[in-house]
Amino acid sequence: MGGQDKASSGPAGGFRVLSRRSLYRTPWLTLVEREYKSPDGTVRRWVSADRPSPEVVLVVPITTGGEVVLVGQFRPPQERLVWELPAGLMDVEGEDAITCARRELLEETGYEAGTIQLLAEGAVSSGLSNEYAYVFLAQGCRRVSEERGVGGEQIELRLIPLARAEQEVAKMLKAGEVVDVKLMGLIKLAEEKLKS
Repeated sequence: MGGQDKASSGPAGGFRVLSRRSLYRTPWLTLVEREYKSPDGTVRRWVSADRPSPEVVLVVPITTGGEVVLVGQFRPPQERLVWELPAGLMDVEGEDAITCARRELLEETGYEAGTIQLLAEGAVSSGLSNEYAYVFLAQGCRRVSEERGVGGEQIELRLIPLARAEQEVAKMLKAGEVVDVKLMGLIKLAEEKLKS
């Protein structure tokens, strides 16, 4: 975990990247055009939004009271507040994924994990971005700080009972709130892990 660009490693199934060209760059994203050859010899182009630090962490935090801690942040592309799991970029030099997950949980929520373990990992939005996520289950979380967010982030918190997470998220959606689509699947995965 950490330190290598998982997005560019592994078998390519007969596809071969011929070139990469930066189209537009910001401190957080670069639009990259890749020219690649498919197994049948066809040369194609694809544009993606690549991060300078493609690895990210997501945390499914479960409090000592059995609640899931959600964060609400204004997301400019959605032009709305979006409810999601605490998450962040692995952009601190030399920091491993578990340390990053603990840091992001504390920074975004003020909660500290009792225990933390890897739950899953994989590409986040493989047709759009080079992001590769490590998802952690954090148990025994307790509030140790009132601070939430860094660098001007304005974060709201919502605690929902793990035992009723599906119903609570359904109520949020019915009320017109925007919920990150990954949230429910990762909470379900955490529930299964807790049963085993």
